[in-house]
Amino acid sequence: MNNEIAQILSGKKRKVLIAGFGREAKSVIRFIKTNVKEEEIFIFDSKKVTLEEEFLKLPVYFGDSNILNVPEVDVIIRSPGFPKQKLHLYLEKFPNIILSSSTEMFLEKHRDKTIGITGTKGKSTTSSLIALLLKNAGYKVELVGNIGLPAIDKYYSEVDYFVYELSSFQLDDLKVSPHIAVFLNIFEEHLDYHESFENYLNAKAKIFSNQKINDSLFLSHGSTITECIKDLPSNVNLFGDTKYSSWIEQDYFYSRSESGVVKRLFGVNDTNLKGGGNQQNILAVISLAVSLNIDTDILIKSILEFKPLPHRLEFVAEVGNVTFINDSISTVPQASINAIEAYRDNISTIILGGVDRGVDFSMFGRYLAATNISNFILFPVSGQKIANFIESHLSSDRLGIVKFLNVDNMADAVKIAKSVSLPNSVCLLSPASPSFNLFKNFEERGEEFKKEVLKK
Repeated sequence: MNNEIAQILSGKKRKVLIAGFGREAKSVIRFIKTNVKEEEIFIFDSKKVTLEEEFLKLPVYFGDSNILNVPEVDVIIRSPGFPKQKLHLYLEKFPNIILSSSTEMFLEKHRDKTIGITGTKGKSTTSSLIALLLKNAGYKVELVGNIGLPAIDKYYSEVDYFVYELSSFQLDDLKVSPHIAVFLNIFEEHLDYHESFENYLNAKAKIFSNQKINDSLFLSHGSTITECIKDLPSNVNLFGDTKYSSWIEQDYFYSRSESGVVKRLFGVNDTNLKGGGNQQNILAVISLAVSLNIDTDILIKSILEFKPLPHRLEFVAEVGNVTFINDSISTVPQASINAIEAYRDNISTIILGGVDRGVDFSMFGRYLAATNISNFILFPVSGQKIANFIESHLSSDRLGIVKFLNVDNMADAVKIAKSVSLPNSVCLLSPASPSFNLFKNFEERGEEFKKEVLKK
């Protein structure tokens, strides 16, 4: 553990500012109050939030204009998603303050037991699958991060492995990397927060950029981040090609052991995980299993028994000979493309749109225009933007067939989908956009979709 944070946790420093008051922040406050009783804790958030009774006695500062009213502290623990630029004036006023996070605090103690997983999409599925694999192999495992409990809640747990799903918000400014890192993919997302794709990439790269010589990184052989790993001291394990430890050939997954033994494992259609994105997730897990010398039978059993998580190409129901699929998790175009490819030419209706984060939809529009999809149900604001790109690329024979249908609630979206979808086809909710202009999050959007589909 670095010396400064060790001092905070030993009680030698007195004042801690929690910047951003969300789920992880509450866990950090409980952790400090339980383990370092002498600490003085302050809370700052840009917006006013409701405090539970256990936090009511803490000094609280709400609103960006109040940041300079916060007394000088010894350390700031920044919550995931709290914009670091909102602290600039405070850090200029008090330049010697340590800036940390609960992720960093946790990894300073547990990095050697941590398998960290990141990527724009596929993190939760891959993290859950790795946790299942390790448990089936007899290891004691805790699943933490976005998909599990806040990692700080498990600070004193005795386990063989922590499987830690890491977002760009948790990785941003991190000065320590997990012992094992799995980097799945990267597409444009969260540009409103990170301000540029380069900043987003740099945040994601923190999962491996501070690794050491005996650490490991797992990465697809065709990844766009190969420039970032040129001088990396850790072991880079590529997957997805016959030269490496896992690949797909003639619709079968294969593995190669470190001694060179090749095994055909199972067919791509044998798993419950559909689509090209999930195939990449499975390849990453196979490659990790090979590295950890996990028995092949355990690997196969784990992957074949694994069920898709909610809102990820989730079968909802067949209504009127139309199959309804909930893929609300897809908040970027590439994720929606992967979902569409999973059902190929069977989709007659797709529900798209949500928050416009400044993502470039031009290639997505060209892709959609070339599909057989005839009904595009569109949520504001990005739905219309996507539709404009589709229209500009439609062939003349498709102009009279394709319908663009604007809605502002899920009830209308599903009602229309039920009326326009072709028999024996798929209606896919895969919005390619975040949800929070109309819904709290992608989970609520997916739950609303399921409720409306199942409504009699």
